[in-house]
Amino acid sequence: NIIEEKNKQIIDFSAKLKTDNDMKAKYESNRIELEKQKNIFEKWNRLNSWVGGANGENFKRYAQLITLNRLLKEANAKLQKMTSGRYELICKSDDNKLLPVTIDHYQGDTERPVSNFSGGETFMVSLALALGLSRMTSGKLRIDSLFLDEGFGTLDSQSLDIAINTLADLHQREGKLIGVISHIEQMKSQIPTHIEIKKIGGGRSVISGAGVSLKTEKS
Repeated sequence: NIIEEKNKQIIDFSAKLKTDNDMKAKYESNRIELEKQKNIFEKWNRLNSWVGGANGENFKRYAQLITLNRLLKEANAKLQKMTSGRYELICKSDDNKLLPVTIDHYQGDTERPVSNFSGGETFMVSLALALGLSRMTSGKLRIDSLFLDEGFGTLDSQSLDIAINTLADLHQREGKLIGVISHIEQMKSQIPTHIEIKKIGGGRSVISGAGVSLKTEKS
């Protein structure tokens, strides 16, 4: 009887051990599946943080950030050349306003907002951005001409020479027609082709210069 009782206990313990092993195997399978689902969730959650949102703002901002970084890459190639490597435009991904800041490499790589620039520095940044934008759009659409309206009056003589040389280099390397609207005499002396507009009174003006022909009207 003692043997039968012991055999019964062995059978009972064996059943419990099998149940325990089955539960352990099931737990391990569930743990592996849980880790797999966690990884999937993390991917979708990260994507949601980039482009999610019921109103589409996150996606719009993400797309704008990509475009802005492309623009700054093109603009920096011009800006660093015009400023001898002093300035570089960057955009912080955590800045909801997507406003670029300028790194001043001559002042310990400090950040300077564009609003803190002088008139001449602002013009340089604006010119670099305009040239960068023209480079971006010329990927699928050829832009053969670029017109700049004023802004040169804020530049000192050295900066003005740099700006003119940059535009001349753009014309020579890429064959673009560069038009400058300005009243600065130094611009006139360095740009050979002019079209001038002069006031003649009575609210009227006369145009003269390359490609302009005088047309007389008979009364």
